[in-house]
Amino acid sequence: MNVKFIVNEYTLVWYLLFQQSISVKLNKYKQKLWNNFQKEYIHLEKEKQLILKDPKNYIPDNDTIYDLIKDFDDYEDILKDTDKYKVNVLKVWDTYKTKVKKELSNILRFEIKDYNILLVNPKLNVIDLSSKGDGKTNTIVYGKKMKTNPVEAMMELVYIILRKELKGFNEENREIVEAVVELAILNELGTRITGKSCYLIGRSEYQLLKRQIYPYFLMYLGVDRDDLVSYMRRDGIIFDQSSYTNEVKLRKINLKEFINFCINNKKIILRLDKLGVR
Repeated sequence: MNVKFIVNEYTLVWYLLFQQSISVKLNKYKQKLWNNFQKEYIHLEKEKQLILKDPKNYIPDNDTIYDLIKDFDDYEDILKDTDKYKVNVLKVWDTYKTKVKKELSNILRFEIKDYNILLVNPKLNVIDLSSKGDGKTNTIVYGKKMKTNPVEAMMELVYIILRKELKGFNEENREIVEAVVELAILNELGTRITGKSCYLIGRSEYQLLKRQIYPYFLMYLGVDRDDLVSYMRRDGIIFDQSSYTNEVKLRKINLKEFINFCINNKKIILRLDKLGVR
């Protein structure tokens, strides 16, 4: 998995125009542009996928709106802040990427494509996984306030990459897909990187589902039956071992196949009251 972080002005301008405004001043300026250049504004909104597909070589049909945004009083400060943001993101990535790649490969057991992460100003508060990319390199637009803890910041970056990697994968069972992604990245990878359990981290709406999947996820990770109690104590998730068949085959599959296993067996896995997970 190779990741490249990029600040591209066309991308930045597009999100400044079409994402929620980061200041009252910018909002008023955008309103003025809309009132005076509505046709150009509407046309530009439709250009999103063209920009994200190849931002470096993107050439707009009409530069009017771009030039006017760059004339905005605070634009240079916004761009400088975005460049500083890139430096901070790179610092976190370079610090942890070697260990993360090694552990991630062990957890996922499949290769991840190369990624371009187009950084926009963090005040935009955006994570956009909608880009179709060019078929070779996937693209994510990312601009969120960095977490104070650099490990948490790193986990979020890897987490959104895996979410993008699995975008559209078994969409009708999206909750199970999302729960397993959290288990793999925020919980297991986070635990390996920090050296302490991160299994209580994640969105509240997936906590119950993750507890239901957890015994099978330990089987997937290759945890021996004799070691299950120590993992339960570590992670604060208790279950009755006698209620489970030891699915040894899970050790030999990748994360996508594990997700399919969970979906195919969800009638059994989701019977929390009878399986005794708490």
